[in-house]
Amino acid sequence: MWWWAKGEIDRVREGELTLQSQLQSDVSVLRSQMESSGAIHREWLEGALADVDRKLTEQRDALQKGLGASEQNSKAAAARVQEFESKLDAMKESVGTIGRHDNELVMLQQRLSTAQASVADLGNRLLEVERSARSAPVQSAVEPPPASPAWQGLLKDLASPDAGARWQAVVSLGDTRDPAVVAYLLPMLRDADLFVKMATARKLGELGSMGAVGALIDTLEDPESGVRSAALGALQDLTKKDFGFDPASTDENERAKRVKAWRDWWAKEQPKLAP
Repeated sequence: MWWWAKGEIDRVREGELTLQSQLQSDVSVLRSQMESSGAIHREWLEGALADVDRKLTEQRDALQKGLGASEQNSKAAAARVQEFESKLDAMKESVGTIGRHDNELVMLQQRLSTAQASVADLGNRLLEVERSARSAPVQSAVEPPPASPAWQGLLKDLASPDAGARWQAVVSLGDTRDPAVVAYLLPMLRDADLFVKMATARKLGELGSMGAVGALIDTLEDPESGVRSAALGALQDLTKKDFGFDPASTDENERAKRVKAWRDWWAKEQPKLAP
């Protein structure tokens, strides 16, 4: 469209040049006639020449106006063409975008179908699990705690301020013959009461737990000979060893040597004898 408008403008300009050339030729003829004519015709010729000049001016103005309008129209047409081309390009891009969106929509639909199939499969599996759970025998999820031993109530008497109550608790615990009471009796070898310590050593020997050997060896150093004697008797019952220790001896150095012999032996035998 722009090239067509440009061709029209060129043709108008060419026509204007041709008309100007013809008018100029006519003016030249009139001027030559006016010069060759007499004074009678001069006034008429001048009027005719003025009329020709006026018509020439009007024609030129009309041509220029038409030319300007043509140029404006051609520019407007060119602008419309450019706008149309821009819209066309935008439409092409939109069509491409729509195509891409269509492809994405198809992919999403396929993914949705796959997800729905997975959900359906999980639902079927859940139903199977529920059916299996209903058909399985009901079992208790929590096991009842083990029953407390009958001697559990005696433990509080081991801390009694009454030495007689502590002694009775030690004897009663030892009489249970339960190896589990050994851990509670061992601290009683350091009790403040002589008879509580003696009863504790005797009961540890009767319980037969090798876990008490180390604490009984330490008790051989007790300042009371009666406690030392009870500890030695328990060690002999448990280990069938003696090492010449005399609990009644007043020779502390000799007693210390015998205690060391017990400890050296226990250091070697403990890994084998201790439960």
